[in-house]
Amino acid sequence: MPSGRHSPPPKNSSAGSPPQPVPVSVDYHLEFKGGKTILRLVHSGFGNGKTWDHEFDGVSRGWAFELRGLRHYLENHAGQDRRVAWVRKSVTGSPAAIMPNVIGPKGRAFRGELADLREGDPYRLENPGANLSLQGKVAVNTPPRAFAGTVAALNNGFMRVEMENCAGDEQIWA
Repeated sequence: MPSGRHSPPPKNSSAGSPPQPVPVSVDYHLEFKGGKTILRLVHSGFGNGKTWDHEFDGVSRGWAFELRGLRHYLENHAGQDRRVAWVRKSVTGSPAAIMPNVIGPKGRAFRGELADLREGDPYRLENPGANLSLQGKVAVNTPPRAFAGTVAALNNGFMRVEMENCAGDEQIWA
């Protein structure tokens, strides 16, 4: 069965000491079973302690999105060119304070009720400043940090809105 390893050279920085190399690896294994391909992915090499909490959480959310996006692409758009666009902005505040102002019942960018939705559930979001409605199926919903889903009106495309801590800088991107 095909498998592989990718080991980038990340750095671990802790207060008062210079960055030290930390061995990190992403292992994958493909298995063909019952007419389907099963991907097993293991991302390892995280350090111990609080300094790694944001890194671990962000990577966990990232893989949840990326793997669902890969599955969606292969099931719906295999072999087609893909277009990607995003906007990212640094923000001050916690995800619980910021994200409801962006996406949710009172969102400035997207309004809709998302709190109890799970993967596969239908969703509908309205853009309050334009005559725009997004509808599709939920892929990832981890309030208050992230929402992702398909968008029926964009050829069953994929969208994501997330607030991420990048090296101590809170950023929101879509």
